Amino acid sequence: KNYTNNNYYNTIYNNNNKYYYNTIYNNKYSFKYKYNMNKYSYNINIINNKRYINTYNKDKLGPYLAGLIESKGTIMMNNNNKPFINIMFNNNNINLLKYLYNMLNIGNIHNNNNKYYMWTLTNINDLYIMINLINGYLRTYKYDSFNKLINWMNMYNNTNNLLIKDIDNTPLYNNSWLSGFSDMNSNFNMLLYKKRNNSQIKLMYNLEYKQYITNINNINNLYTFNTMMNISLLFNTNTLCKNKMINNKLYYLYTININNNNMTNLMLLYNYYNKYKLLSINNLNYKYWSMMLMYIKDHNNSFTNMECIKLYNKLSINMNNMDRIIKDYKWEHLINNYYLK
Repeated sequence: KNYTNNNYYNTIYNNNNKYYYNTIYNNKYSFKYKYNMNKYSYNINIINNKRYINTYNKDKLGPYLAGLIESKGTIMMNNNNKPFINIMFNNNNINLLKYLYNMLNIGNIHNNNNKYYMWTLTNINDLYIMINLINGYLRTYKYDSFNKLINWMNMYNNTNNLLIKDIDNTPLYNNSWLSGFSDMNSNFNMLLYKKRNNSQIKLMYNLEYKQYITNINNINNLYTFNTMMNISLLFNTNTLCKNKMINNKLYYLYTININNNNMTNLMLLYNYYNKYKLLSINNLNYKYWSMMLMYIKDHNNSFTNMECIKLYNKLSINMNNMDRIIKDYKWEHLINNYYLK
């Protein structure tokens, strides 16, 4: 089912035809420092300088990068009418940033008081490389900004070499876009609910996405709604949308939650993310989450099984000490991953 009808969008329904309204606040960023990556002194265990250049699979990495940009990126014109692409990474994902930077060998790194890092592409050749990687894989309202970028590039070069491919309406399970989109916007968690007679494990998944709209009548706004609804359909759940008008801008917060211990829903999550691996530090949470899920599955889908609870107690020690684990994490999941040739 394709959710592109204005009647759906004007009231923003979830799959149960309920709607919600709330305030969404915009985050503003200021960049004060610029660094070259080889100046970093972080303990990056497996990534050598320029090691992965031209070793990626374009058809696999392209959708992932498109999702990453649509989730944590910006495609805009600066005050001098020059285009740029930004992708934001928090401190826990500095290894992923360096990995992608070394793989593609494009862009520069901006640091904001060690709070987060921004991978910025302004060079024409760098933009050309990224455009060719993600063209045809975008799914949200940023498709409009991407088209403007291509038009600017063609005018700058006085050619029409860059063709604007259609927005990607293929099934989400067909490529890695959702993995990139959710890599730094999703959470995999588990809890133990203790009752008088027994205890129960609860596995949870959460995905959030923020958007603000300046032109309510722009048809491109439908792309995000359509995509979020299709994500919820992929995982057989609902999309919650909260929105509010602030200073003539309409702010949206989309949320997808799975916390009902429905094995069908959980296996849909497992099947997708096991095929299209997460590359961020979120891969570590998913590792524990999926380990717990498979153990429950092997024990007759019982979330109250005592052996399962014993495993939960072991895994929860790690999940409760994530700061220490992240510090020593080897990032071995980046070696020979799905996106390489």
